[in-house]
Amino acid sequence: MQKHDPGGERQIKIHTVYGIIDGTLRIAEQSRTLDELNGGSEDFLTVQKPELTTATWSFDEHQLTINKASILFVQEMTPPAAVSRQAAQGQFTRASVRLRVDQFDVVGFMHVITGGSPMKRLGQDNHTFIPLTSVSVVGSDQQFATPFLVVNRRKILAAQEVGHAKQEAEA
Repeated sequence: MQKHDPGGERQIKIHTVYGIIDGTLRIAEQSRTLDELNGGSEDFLTVQKPELTTATWSFDEHQLTINKASILFVQEMTPPAAVSRQAAQGQFTRASVRLRVDQFDVVGFMHVITGGSPMKRLGQDNHTFIPLTSVSVVGSDQQFATPFLVVNRRKILAAQEVGHAKQEAEA
């Protein structure tokens, strides 16, 4: 089992509209992949040691800078950090959601403020990328499960809270 890397380098798999890129993301100590994707005003993400696992274009294997707008979602291959203190103290709750992202069905948990709505969270403008936990992804040419996935909110075609309608019907 891999140990969590608190900083330095993070192994990631970037799913874009044009293919999948495996690589290493250099991040500051105590920073998260999510912070790197949402941070600053930069429109590009630099990946070290990139390896294209789908598509037909080629590039140098040293580093690659990717337009964030082309990213569908990012899978963190290095195990994510432990649950934050805020989540452990009950300030957040998990809401099961189903998202349609390009050709993929993505089902997982979105963490929202207790009593909050995952659909309202999707409408927030302050963060382009949102985290999901305990995720399953099914597409026409691949499927996988992952403990953590960062989704580009602007690539979500449709969303629904799973089990929400059932809960309302039972009330």
